[in-house]
Amino acid sequence: MERVGVHDDFFALGGHSLLAARAHARIEAVWPAAPGVRAIFEHPTVAGLATVLDTAGEPPSGRPDPVGDAVLDDGIRPGPPGARPWPPRHTLLTGGTGFLGAFVLARLLADTDTTVHCLVRAGDGARARQRLVDHLTALRLWDSSWEDRLHAVAGDLAAPRLGLPEADFGELADRTDLIVHVGAVVNYALPYADLRGANVEGTREIIRLAARGEPTALHLVSSRAVFGRSRGGQTLREADIPAAPPYDDNGYALTKWTSEQLAHEAARRGLPVAVHRPGRVGGDSRTGLWRSDDVACHMMRACAMVGMVPDTELATDLVPVDHLGAAIAALAVRQDALGETFHYAGPAKAPLRLLAEALPDAGHPARLATPQEWYAAVRALADGAHDAGLDLVVREYGQLADGRAATAWEPEYDCAATARLLDGAVAFPRVDRALLARYLRAMNTTP
Repeated sequence: MERVGVHDDFFALGGHSLLAARAHARIEAVWPAAPGVRAIFEHPTVAGLATVLDTAGEPPSGRPDPVGDAVLDDGIRPGPPGARPWPPRHTLLTGGTGFLGAFVLARLLADTDTTVHCLVRAGDGARARQRLVDHLTALRLWDSSWEDRLHAVAGDLAAPRLGLPEADFGELADRTDLIVHVGAVVNYALPYADLRGANVEGTREIIRLAARGEPTALHLVSSRAVFGRSRGGQTLREADIPAAPPYDDNGYALTKWTSEQLAHEAARRGLPVAVHRPGRVGGDSRTGLWRSDDVACHMMRACAMVGMVPDTELATDLVPVDHLGAAIAALAVRQDALGETFHYAGPAKAPLRLLAEALPDAGHPARLATPQEWYAAVRALADGAHDAGLDLVVREYGQLADGRAATAWEPEYDCAATARLLDGAVAFPRVDRALLARYLRAMNTTP
């Protein structure tokens, strides 16, 4: 645009999350002390950003408070246990049009006899069902034999009563024997306020439905993000419930912390609840398909595109989505899983250096390089590529270039309850050279 005023809204002028990431990267290039990209979402004008700087980043009054939101309404109180059938005849699943949710849905349909009712944001049931089938087909999961056991419910996680009329909400509560709540907006750039509707209030409405009438077992898929930016040298246990929100982290982590607090309070009131905390979710180990907006996926793409892998000690837990979906589905239909919290981790962390061996197998020559050389190459490519994935890597991996991540390791995650109840029924594979090459072959490495 020829001219932009200091009070013009970035998003009203056509900005969006990917452009915000690019704008932030350009600001940070000349001003390393600039606030994080969330500031652009919270204050989308030049004048607003100036105010943030003048007040040293203090949050404005009236901003949604995760601690205040973690209070469960007093009227949400489950009645005495009834006689819900088990195994469950009818299961309500949210997030079926997401990445992990689709794999949980597929395993529930493949491994059990339950009829699955999927809440889908759509104008009507027919369009909701089409979204589900199209999504499962794109992930190579759809099986036409599931036709009669897959029901779509047109609604909205962010709306009161999940966007359903009162009568439909009550009927769904009466029919449902099990709830698997996977649905959430996953965006690490957006602030808490923008994610609160679907991620926090959606969980509150799911709990309201589960507690209505005869209590319904609820499996909440949370995230290890509830611990914030935990570092190596510590072990985080499944039974640990972080008392304070992870304010040092992103808005998504805050919403998951708040949602967990609501679920734990519902459990204290008598609702049968289990919590699942996945870590980094990898692609499908069979097809290589991966969620296209995942930062780890784009990190691998970036290495392929510049022909370099940063030579660091960094390693990460990575669980393929097909194995994770199978594990969550298996635990969801076990009554002895209720009351537990589950962590998911592979047999060993995957070292970043392993990419240098896997890339040639996928047709991408690559070499180990210093983190500074690698980052400079990725940043130069991003500057001229108009590639949102590269912008994301530039933003998230800048600490490699300045040495802040040279010796940083992720903490260890206790998985005792998960291992005990799964008892080998679902095994998580080691992330090796062959699996990484399969992922790389499935990626689009063209900027």
